[in-house]
Amino acid sequence: MGPAGSDCFLAACYEENSDQRGKSALLGTSVLAFLGKPADAVLHGSCQRGYTVHPYRFWFCAIVPHPTEHNPPTIYQLRDHYRRYRSNGVVQRLILEIQHLRGVTREIEALRQVIQRCWNEETGEKLVALERLRSELQNEIFRAGVTDASRSRPLPPFTPPTRHDLLALEHHYADDASIQTLVAELRHARGFILEVEDLRLVILRCWRAETDCDLRALEELRSRLEVEKARAGIIVSATPARRERPGLTDRIALDFDGLPEKPHHT
Repeated sequence: MGPAGSDCFLAACYEENSDQRGKSALLGTSVLAFLGKPADAVLHGSCQRGYTVHPYRFWFCAIVPHPTEHNPPTIYQLRDHYRRYRSNGVVQRLILEIQHLRGVTREIEALRQVIQRCWNEETGEKLVALERLRSELQNEIFRAGVTDASRSRPLPPFTPPTRHDLLALEHHYADDASIQTLVAELRHARGFILEVEDLRLVILRCWRAETDCDLRALEELRSRLEVEKARAGIIVSATPARRERPGLTDRIALDFDGLPEKPHHT
């Protein structure tokens, strides 16, 4: 995806029908507005990064930054906080849960790679929802500094902090920037699990439309996400239905990389 991959996700879908060109460009601008991004600034920035914008050929279905209002704590900072707040079991459980969810991100990425390979072999195309999931996982791994080196130590058994625990910590440590950052990081990590679940549902629907069999990697992803939602005390039926972003079910040619086509010399 090039250097822009760490801060934005670029997905483009071919428009074969020339009658749809105007509608395609309008839809691309509408999606950017839906995501809260000024279209002119985003497209100009994409051109500066080496992308050429051809609204009559394809539309940008998502250019999604990963904004955070806090600096994610590193593994070294988490260990330091764990020692500093050794007298507070809730804070220690909070730190362990953050590290646990970072490990879950690695597991999801491993399953995503299997699903991506199976999808490509089955359809011969890329799926925008899978490309979106890949980008989101890359962003999450990058921002949290999740590497193979951080996989070394198994976590001790612990009870995940509830949302009431988080509220109590926020109130009790209102002037402690470290605790506020830890609480924000855990909320971000749990919110990311819900984002992955939304994309999983789209991918599952597209997979079942293409094949007459289930994919074990998709079932394992569903099971893994269910465990994490139960750990966090997330009751799906109590959450309002969220509108699916447009374009997630669209397809991209396998050899398409978002760059302009190179001229063929004869």
